[in-house]
Amino acid sequence: MSDDTSIERSESEMRAIIEAVNRSQAVIEFNMDGTIITANDLFLETMGYTLDEIKGEHHRIFVEPDYAVSAEYELFWECLNDGQYYSEEFKRINKNGELVWLQASYNPLIGDDGKPYKVVEYATDITPQKKMQLEQFEARAREAEQKEAIQEVLSNVAMGADQIDMGSQQIAMASQSMADGASQQAASLEEIGASLEEMSSMTTQNADNSVQATTLSGEARSAAVRGQEEMKLMTEAMDEIKKSSSEISKIIKVIDEIAFQTNLLALNAAVEAARAGEAGKGFAVVADEVRNLAQRSAEAAKNTSSMIDESTKRADNGVAIADRVGASLEEIAAGTNKVNTLLAEISTACQEQSQGIIQINQGVAELDKVTQLNAGNAEELAAAAQETAAQVATLRETVAQAAGSEAPPQPVPMVAPPEAETVEQPAGEAPEPELVAQEAAAQAIPLSDSELESF
Repeated sequence: MSDDTSIERSESEMRAIIEAVNRSQAVIEFNMDGTIITANDLFLETMGYTLDEIKGEHHRIFVEPDYAVSAEYELFWECLNDGQYYSEEFKRINKNGELVWLQASYNPLIGDDGKPYKVVEYATDITPQKKMQLEQFEARAREAEQKEAIQEVLSNVAMGADQIDMGSQQIAMASQSMADGASQQAASLEEIGASLEEMSSMTTQNADNSVQATTLSGEARSAAVRGQEEMKLMTEAMDEIKKSSSEISKIIKVIDEIAFQTNLLALNAAVEAARAGEAGKGFAVVADEVRNLAQRSAEAAKNTSSMIDESTKRADNGVAIADRVGASLEEIAAGTNKVNTLLAEISTACQEQSQGIIQINQGVAELDKVTQLNAGNAEELAAAAQETAAQVATLRETVAQAAGSEAPPQPVPMVAPPEAETVEQPAGEAPEPELVAQEAAAQAIPLSDSELESF
């Protein structure tokens, strides 16, 4: 085989290789200053440009504006100019401003002088794979978040069950206490009802006694009025007696004067009889008898006058006493009127009090019924609280089983999402991947209220 044939075959194989590469990979060539020389159709299709649109433009049209002006981007081209190559995943921007991920290698071509004269980039579009990685990352983050939320819900349910259990026990104790208190209250209400009945009977009796006392007071008042009228009549009679005594006293005075005159006449007759001597002895005896009789008449008149004066004084005293008795009877009548009024008011108050006690007794009876009902409700509430405590214990066991069946959250592998900026490092140096845990947590979807309710 001649050398020319070998060369031709090598050139043919090289062209075939280049065509195969162009069919399977996106290829673009750059000058060492970063300006674009050419690109194959697959690269242009991937980035959405035509060759005329990018030819002569700088490589920075494919990167984010912030990265294009960064020190890392400047270092990237300095390393390429030093002949170092890059091979990793790169984040790029297409014509429409959309994110494109490329698995690419930047290969500086070295000339005969040992210096690179251009850079060839071979790339494969891995955007769908990166999107899938992002979805998987988000799914894992959501799963971890959901597991954490479920664990928190189960913990809250367990805490709530404990609180419900404590509350049920407290309710049971309070209900039992309330039932005991209601029973004691019912007993007290029965005693109060009995006392009220007795009080009602006594009040009714007091009302009857008040009515009888009112009747007696009225009769006493009538008797006092009658006595007052009789005392008026007696006073009038005493006044008449006093007048009669005055008339009799006058008559006695006349009789006393007549006796005095008679005594004088008898004395004169005795004197004349003495003068007459023997002839006048009989007349002297008669005159002496007349004088004695006149003296006795005078003494009787004096005694009668004294008695009449004493009777007049007694009559005056009787009139005064009768006046005082009349005044007392009038006061008794007035007091009896007041007593009668008070007794009527007492009787009315007793009747009203009796009616009030009857109503109170009825209210106490109703209160006793309500107390008995409360006691029954308290017992039912205590039973319900005990049943609730049993159900809470079952719930606690269920929650414990559910918490035990939940596998503990496993650490989620941190896959760098496509939004993370890749720092391009020269070959031979370890790249520094950015941690994206916080960004991943921000993108994770927590459980919603509806999901919690369905859980």
